[in-house]
Amino acid sequence: MLKTSLKPVFVIIIIIFIITQFPVTMAEQYGTIQGRALDKDGNGIAGVSIKLQNGDCKTVATAVTGADGSYSFDRVPSPTGADIYRLLANFNKDGKSWDSGTAFFEVLALRITTKDIHFNDYPPSGMGCLYGVVTSDQNMIIPVPATIYLDNGMFIQYAGGRYDTWNFEQLPQGEYVVWAETNIGSETYTSIRYNVTVLSDQQGYLPIYLPTYIAGTNKVAYHSQPQPMKNLVHGVVLQKNGISCAGARVDLYQVSGSSQQLVSSTTANESGQYVFDYVDVRAMSQQFLVRVTVEAYGTAHSQDSGVFTVYYPNTLGVQHDISVPVSLNFANSGSLVLTTIPSGARISVDGVDTHYVTPCDIASLPAGIHSITLSHDDYYNDDFTVEILPDMTLAINRTLKTSTGASYINVKPAGAAIYIDGEFAGTSPLNLTNYPAGSHMYTIACNGYRNESGTIEIFPGEMINKEIDMVAVPGISLTYIGYLISSLVHQIFNIL
Repeated sequence: MLKTSLKPVFVIIIIIFIITQFPVTMAEQYGTIQGRALDKDGNGIAGVSIKLQNGDCKTVATAVTGADGSYSFDRVPSPTGADIYRLLANFNKDGKSWDSGTAFFEVLALRITTKDIHFNDYPPSGMGCLYGVVTSDQNMIIPVPATIYLDNGMFIQYAGGRYDTWNFEQLPQGEYVVWAETNIGSETYTSIRYNVTVLSDQQGYLPIYLPTYIAGTNKVAYHSQPQPMKNLVHGVVLQKNGISCAGARVDLYQVSGSSQQLVSSTTANESGQYVFDYVDVRAMSQQFLVRVTVEAYGTAHSQDSGVFTVYYPNTLGVQHDISVPVSLNFANSGSLVLTTIPSGARISVDGVDTHYVTPCDIASLPAGIHSITLSHDDYYNDDFTVEILPDMTLAINRTLKTSTGASYINVKPAGAAIYIDGEFAGTSPLNLTNYPAGSHMYTIACNGYRNESGTIEIFPGEMINKEIDMVAVPGISLTYIGYLISSLVHQIFNIL
């Protein structure tokens, strides 16, 4: 009975304990913050000091990044389950201090929050920006179209619009002399020389005062202002045998240290020539290289040029027309060595007479399938195809088939005239040599005999014997006719 009456008491005690302990449990909840300190190239930065601040901007914890730039705050109080924090970071390098941080963000209880800290100005690029306007009044209200010059040869045109600025986007950090010039009519006006300092990863603003209404003080001898320039990179792609390489892929890369960035691509024309027009350089100068790639029979052959410098287009006193020839250690061609029996055969490749005769070595024949024709007097043309492989020599020997034969024609009686295909060939007995093979018409004529006609077949490389007996014509012979005429004349003279 006593045990039963005590049960409600125990339940009440347990409930009171849970109620009194609940706020404490919530207050002891934590979250985790982790991430990396990164430079502008995405590389981790070691040794960065990081402060963790709460919503009241009070520092509650500190950490230092490891070798890979990573950090972690493992017990970040989150009494409400979603609390506000921010990160402040700092490190010293080469005598300079670098600062960065994050905006406020939520940290959830029992969750991992990832926050990277970016140092967008580290490592220093060594490049800065200089921009400004040109005005003809000291209040910097009236813009003046002008050409802005730097003492390193760079210049830029300023249009002088209401909202226009001139801008040298990437200048090496350092000291410069800057001035502006403009031409009005036959007069050239110039500003004073400004000494400016360009700082790494910073923008410098310079308003230039160029009065055009004050006589004498700011005029110089008239001279025309330079026109905008352009950079032209061009060259020829050659195979190792000196033959141009048409159709090669040509890529232009910007080089910065060990990194390469593709800028533009083109294809070599039928003469192997390539052109990159208007190569843009925003800094004073940049490094480039040309890469040539040729694919042949499933294999890519590539060759880089040396690294060369291209300057800011509007720079005086430097070369803007840059020739970069590239020679491949590869030939997309091979050689064909031809011999024939008999020698002296004329050679045509793909229907074009090469003006060569066998034996012959035809070098630098483009790789691929080619049709070959060999022609020789008294022989049939020999047509065949060859496949030329890159950097390989193909040797071929061909035996030509003769296209002529011979025939011995013996006619009785001897001395008969023999005509072949309507042309007089000689008198019997007749020996025909190197005569075109095939069927030929003949006609044989002899005084006092009936003409003989027929065909004779000449076979290549063979001798054909032909025996022909002519048939005499029946009737009075010419001798007897002569005798009768002579007797008749004699009788007439006797009568007279």
